Amino acid sequence: MSGYIAFAAVATLIVVSPGPNLFLLLKNTPTFGCRVGLLNAVGFSCAIMCHAALSLIGLSAIVLTSSVVFGTIKFVGAGYLIYLGFIALRDASRGVNHADPLEKLPKRADMGSRRAVAEGWLTNILNPKPSMFYLAAFPQFLNPAGSFVIDGLALGATHAAIALIWYGLIVAIIDRIRDQLGGEFGRRLKAASGVALVGIGFRFALERNPGA
Repeated sequence: MSGYIAFAAVATLIVVSPGPNLFLLLKNTPTFGCRVGLLNAVGFSCAIMCHAALSLIGLSAIVLTSSVVFGTIKFVGAGYLIYLGFIALRDASRGVNHADPLEKLPKRADMGSRRAVAEGWLTNILNPKPSMFYLAAFPQFLNPAGSFVIDGLALGATHAAIALIWYGLIVAIIDRIRDQLGGEFGRRLKAASGVALVGIGFRFALERNPGA
């Protein structure tokens, strides 16, 4: 139980630390609404479960020990975040009024459920940080006397649940103050989110493989 609590504490610190997930929500929720933000959060949680499963079957180790595989995932993830960042910067430059009802926003505001979940999943699954965590730190929380797979999936589910709750709260707060996100402040928020996503993308591109 102490190991489980320790893992939950570490997972909480990882989740609440600002990163691409947060900036994706800051980019999407004011424009697309609460539903899309929550679906992005579902995508984050699904990606966390994938990281846990990949770690349990050893694929994370292959990724981090292969320079080619790690580099490919790293640059794809970096490019994806930079792409999202430029979209946010483009919207900010066009002066989209986030306070308008969704039906009055451009048609791009009608994001489908699958796309919203996929966008959240891709943002997290292409992030090399979770892979490093699930390879280096995750096994230390597993009970060698218990069921390796069941314990690992339970810990991954805990991490995913923490992420869903935290990002759900973030989405609820953003949606609550959505009326205040219009005009110049909304443009600055979206621009800041775009700059952050581009910056994180370039940082990912410079990430070194710790296992190589």
